[in-house]
Amino acid sequence: MNEMIEKNKINRFRLLKNGLVKKFPDITSCLFSLNGIQAQILSASYLSIFNRVENIKSEDIDKALTLDHSIIRVWAYRSTLHLINSCNWDLISSALIEDHSWFKDKINKSNCRDEYLEISHDIRDFISKHVIFSRSDLKVCFKNPDKYDFYISSWGGLLIDLSQKGFICHAPINKKINFVSRSNWLPNLKFNSFDLVQANITLLRNYIKSYGPVEVGDFAFWRGINKSQAAEYFNLISDELYKICYNNKIYYISKKDKYIYSNFDDTHNSILLLYKFDPILLAYKDKFNMIDPMNYKNIWQIAGHIEGVILNSGFIIGRWNYKKTKPDIIFQYDFFYKVSDSIIEQVVNKSLDIIKFLGASGFKYYMTNSNKESHVSG
Repeated sequence: MNEMIEKNKINRFRLLKNGLVKKFPDITSCLFSLNGIQAQILSASYLSIFNRVENIKSEDIDKALTLDHSIIRVWAYRSTLHLINSCNWDLISSALIEDHSWFKDKINKSNCRDEYLEISHDIRDFISKHVIFSRSDLKVCFKNPDKYDFYISSWGGLLIDLSQKGFICHAPINKKINFVSRSNWLPNLKFNSFDLVQANITLLRNYIKSYGPVEVGDFAFWRGINKSQAAEYFNLISDELYKICYNNKIYYISKKDKYIYSNFDDTHNSILLLYKFDPILLAYKDKFNMIDPMNYKNIWQIAGHIEGVILNSGFIIGRWNYKKTKPDIIFQYDFFYKVSDSIIEQVVNKSLDIIKFLGASGFKYYMTNSNKESHVSG
């Protein structure tokens, strides 16, 4: 098969399996299949869900997060905040049990593990007695106030470990950053422990199903483990996998998807607007199937920041952003190539869908680096 045809097929099949062509029926099935969605920026995770779930409203996500508690915001893979299904918390915690967060590594290097354990115990005791608490509320747990900034930082600090172990989660009430203990937020959710290997294999199966075709290194990158460990997990389910050889690399999909992939012929150009930190932008170590190397730094930037992208059938043709002003929401499109009027029309229509999801009405946009420099109000 022609290499360009295979490359396009891989990109388009990934979109299909990721819920970006045929959407998921609801939030929980979406989060289960994708093993959660990164939520460092909560509004960005809402747009990730919007792009993948049928007939979704932002209020539906609010309700699931703040009222039903069917989904929660916790620190998970790579010590980053994710939205996950509440019922999958213990599975994910079990998979991460031997992971070292950046903060745990800092503790080990600082040779203050005993102090860390003591403060962890005091904080767990505190949170068991409080329905909701903020970072500053935890200052009472410190006999030495000078230690507070070290253990409780804006990046999470000790809270990362307590969250990954299944003890605390975010409680986004009144748009403030608050936390709650598991027992107060999810009183009917009992602790369940899963075997470390089996928990990771469950994550791997979901990952391959929703992000494939993938390389072993992609899973290692996404999961935040070394490649040799990832290879061991792949080997344990090797009889379930089908290999795709392309560009001197080996990609994997589930054997259950072999027929679909072999007969997959999506030649229709489809435009998608994926916002910052979208799951598909975080899923692969090698990004160059989806972007020209010359444009890489326009999307994946310093300090781990990832811009929103304009996708044309799985290939990045530009980036986008929006800002809220009164009375409008203003969209900016920065195209990397000259694009047709048809593509511009599709991008604008996708933006109008986002406007509706955000509950706004006024809409303006402007474009750069396209065949038409313009500033248009709509």
